[in-house]
Amino acid sequence: MKTTSFKSPKNKYRASVTYSKALKEIGSVSSATANEVDDLKAHIQFHIDQAHRNKATCFITISENLKQFPEFDWKEIERYEA
Repeated sequence: MKTTSFKSPKNKYRASVTYSKALKEIGSVSSATANEVDDLKAHIQFHIDQAHRNKATCFITISENLKQFPEFDWKEIERYEA
């Protein structure tokens, strides 16, 4: 089953984006989930672009659920700054 929501707990990948300063109408942290890591990265790029327009830096952490929903075993697979 393909989940297209970026907030579904059934998705396999999760990302957290922390901004170097709070952005108007967004705050200082955003999160999203997706079944494909490439879909998640495309979604994250929007947040990176928005942060750069506001002269902020993003700190991104991507994790993968190693179990099947409703069980969770999140493992960090990538961490970077943009």
